Amino acid sequence: MTSSHATAVVHFAALSDPGKSRAHNEDSLLCAPQMALWAVADGMGGHAAGEVASQEAVDTVYGMVKRGKRTLDLEGAFSEEKARAAARMLEGAVQAATYMVFAMAELDTNKAGMGTTLSTMMGMGDVAVLAQVGDSRIYRVRGGEASQLTEDHTLIAWQLKQGLITAEEAKHSRHRNVITRAVGNRDYVQVDTHWVELEVG
Repeated sequence: MTSSHATAVVHFAALSDPGKSRAHNEDSLLCAPQMALWAVADGMGGHAAGEVASQEAVDTVYGMVKRGKRTLDLEGAFSEEKARAAARMLEGAVQAATYMVFAMAELDTNKAGMGTTLSTMMGMGDVAVLAQVGDSRIYRVRGGEASQLTEDHTLIAWQLKQGLITAEEAKHSRHRNVITRAVGNRDYVQVDTHWVELEVG
């Protein structure tokens, strides 16, 4: 992005693949450059419920941010107050998505247990505000190096952080796919939010 005093130009691309172990794709993407908003959701639950959860999550985030941005003054020079307000808005959008997906699963037994990861990014001048649940990562590439900006909400990541297993043991653990936080498997989820400075290129 360019500075907040000029018109920001963002180049983006989106691609999704079901991978080798799934018959169908349960990912959903949100690319709304006019709102400087992007999101990735990786659904889970089987019987097409994962794709329902992920699509509902990105749709809810889009709607909540579209409404929320009208009430917040995020233009002009950066301030921590604006960044905190934007982070609260994104967190609220993810919480709304959580409640919607949970309610849909409660109303339809065929969708019981469905959920999704959800990683969102909203540009705000020279800053990106992030909100994330699950293990769909957000990276920043700078100086030819990629840095992971989000923390995986998985059993493996928690065990590594607590020093219960080594990185080598994590590679071979049978718990590699256990997610500790997801959108929709309860009516509330803890959302990680923060913001990072952006640079041109």
